[in-house]
Amino acid sequence: MTTKPLALTLTSVALAGALALAGCDGGPPTEAPGASTSTQEGQPEEAAEESPSAQEAPPYSEIADDVKANVAALTSLTMHGTFMDGGETMTVDGSGAVTSQGDFTLSLSGEADGEPVDATVLRVDGSTYLKASAQFFKANFGDSDGAMAEALGDRYLLLPKEAGADDMSLETIMDAFTEDFPAGDDASGVDETGELVEVDVQQVYEYTAADGATIDVTSDGSNQLVRVSSPQDGEVVLSDLDAAPDVQAPAADDVMDLSGMTGE
Repeated sequence: MTTKPLALTLTSVALAGALALAGCDGGPPTEAPGASTSTQEGQPEEAAEESPSAQEAPPYSEIADDVKANVAALTSLTMHGTFMDGGETMTVDGSGAVTSQGDFTLSLSGEADGEPVDATVLRVDGSTYLKASAQFFKANFGDSDGAMAEALGDRYLLLPKEAGADDMSLETIMDAFTEDFPAGDDASGVDETGELVEVDVQQVYEYTAADGATIDVTSDGSNQLVRVSSPQDGEVVLSDLDAAPDVQAPAADDVMDLSGMTGE
């Protein structure tokens, strides 16, 4: 039996994020619930209800399937991922609906061939907008002379469906993440004993996998994933579970319609 490494889970998010933004290639020349503790006024702390720090973390094998199922069932979220590969770092940020056609924002930033590459995709009410660096347009739109990037400036490009706009979503990223997340037999490589730590001011149970990566799960019994982290490969942090903020469309003056642009 082989155990699926958490590095593969992190790589899935990185690749899915990159591919989602590069999905424009078909176009012309893209707070987790945490534990809280309190004591009744005037009541000695030792007599208060047992806090997470005093509770023993459940064995990971007992909650692994719930953790994975909870991630797969999310309807919206905010995610932040930082990934390292060959000395280069890529950052993926997303927020919005985890559906194929829901509103979302997705940003990718990093370096390619020593040059900064960044792109942001917004989908709001069925319209998809792209803002990106000149290097991104060169790599994905064939804009070798930079004419498209120069024409756009700091504005968003309104993408038509034929440019692959409908292929981009947070659902694609989270499906890749969930598929490779360890549960069932794959969870056997994760240490059964959890340690109470703090992530973004919330207490979580942290479990260590065989490859040295860690899984952080809420300590309030909800078994929600908060973070997956690897010293060598990076990390993914989830928040705003089922409560991501609304995505706002850019102002009309900040948008250029691709059809009008290609007509030139």
